Amino acid sequence: MLSFPEHFPKFPAKVDIPGENGYNSGKKEVNSVKAYIFPQGRSLSADHRHGEAVIFGCTDLEGRSGHEAGRSLLQQLWARNIGGQLPEIAVTDRGKPYFVDSDWHFSISHTKRRVFCVLCQQNVGIDAEEADRNINLALAGKILSPGEKAQFDAAKDKRAALLRFWVLKEAAAKLSGEGLKGYPCHTNFSLEDPRVFESNGCFVAILKE
Repeated sequence: MLSFPEHFPKFPAKVDIPGENGYNSGKKEVNSVKAYIFPQGRSLSADHRHGEAVIFGCTDLEGRSGHEAGRSLLQQLWARNIGGQLPEIAVTDRGKPYFVDSDWHFSISHTKRRVFCVLCQQNVGIDAEEADRNINLALAGKILSPGEKAQFDAAKDKRAALLRFWVLKEAAAKLSGEGLKGYPCHTNFSLEDPRVFESNGCFVAILKE
């Protein structure tokens, strides 16, 4: 059974999902959703009655390709939360998949062991990386902006810091639909960005408009 972060507890607890300015804005609760574990304990979903809500799920690859497992998870999240037939999926010229004739948006990311999927009524991007992934720390000098590099240099766990920045950059690229072009060193993310969280041994970033 997969475990989920504390801010994605079992139903009927209230949780907040990542927003532009974090999970909460002062005392005002934003993007509040209900979350619960699917049967088999493999997927997590959220109440989508509010337009701001995010439906999030993950599962093991279990020998499947990332594409196959991702589409299966997308289908499961759609069926259990929205109902009806999954809309037709098309792909933009730059490779961003989207639903045809639907107000819903989705994004999928997979690692070597897991696949993650998010559904939202706003444009959304998700990326995930295994927390124990070996990554060349020298990449920091190429992919981080000066502000990000200063945070990286000050971080005690530099591998985790670089992975947190990387998932933010990948999620942003998926959100824009432009994809990564060259070295993504023109962003200005923070290591404290609450839109990054840990789930099932992975760093996950969810960005939405």
